Amino acid sequence: MTFGQRAATAGSWGRLRVAATYLSFALFASACSSLDSYTDGASPATSTLATPTTQSPPTPPPSTQPPTTPAPSTQPPPTDTADPSAAEGNSGSGSQPDGASAQAPPTTAAPPAGQVPVITPVVITTLPHDTAAFTQGLELADGILLESVGLRGQSATRRVVVATGEVSDSVSMEPEFFAAGLTVANGAVYQLSWQAGVLIISDPQTLQELERRSYDGEGWGICSLDENRIAMSDGSDLITFRDPVTFERVGEVAVTLDGEPLDRLNELECVNGNIWANVWLTSNLVQIDPATGQVLKRVDASGLVPEGLGTDDVLNGIAFNPETATFFLTGKRWPVLYEVDLGPV
Repeated sequence: MTFGQRAATAGSWGRLRVAATYLSFALFASACSSLDSYTDGASPATSTLATPTTQSPPTPPPSTQPPTTPAPSTQPPPTDTADPSAAEGNSGSGSQPDGASAQAPPTTAAPPAGQVPVITPVVITTLPHDTAAFTQGLELADGILLESVGLRGQSATRRVVVATGEVSDSVSMEPEFFAAGLTVANGAVYQLSWQAGVLIISDPQTLQELERRSYDGEGWGICSLDENRIAMSDGSDLITFRDPVTFERVGEVAVTLDGEPLDRLNELECVNGNIWANVWLTSNLVQIDPATGQVLKRVDASGLVPEGLGTDDVLNGIAFNPETATFFLTGKRWPVLYEVDLGPV
């Protein structure tokens, strides 16, 4: 064997010895690992797929920190408008007693201190009314409506059937007169003539003129307050009192609403010692104490105004029915006459 062959053989044996040495070391390491596994109580055949232990984790020692107070909530509290049934997870059905409505009935709020109450008319009956009648005054006498119709050249006094609106009788005034308010006093019809200063007294059954009286200023509305006084308006805040026989002025009172002068008082109706008045160019009626001039009630009749009227066709006409304690209300050229309840009078 040559030197080169011997050298190659020696190298191969060297490599084999190294490999054997590494193999021996690996077997020894494996044996040691198995011995460690046995001493921990685990089986070497199942150690890599062992079922997780069911032993509870050790309980930590109690904390020495004081309990923390929860931070206050930043959410706003529930509002009063929240539905309590929704908060409890139900729709609210069945929460009302049998027969009760789920909607609260309407209520009338008390007026602010120092202000008069405002009431709304309750309509009892709607009746026909002549749309050509420029109503200036209205009075119920013996079941018949006496109506004063204005405008120059068209002014007249009428007897009207309440239920049908039929004009059963009519007497015209002189063309230069503009008829205004009317009332019944001392068994006769007293009718004003606005700016002419003439009071026409006529028979309530035939409407024939009986006599005349004169007055100063303008005459708008009129009503018989008692046996000794007739109340008259002139479009201002003043109501004058006049003697039923002579028609001379015997007194006056200034009318105030919530402490302020109330002008444009128009058609009047005297009921149980108080005066009811239309306020011109509005849908308001007021009840007035004749002793003080203070408005006791205001009636908002805006809900009664028909549609499609002219600017002059305003509420104007009050007649009280003592048998039913109700009022008849209408306006200038209105197609309807209402019977309404205005509450205690």
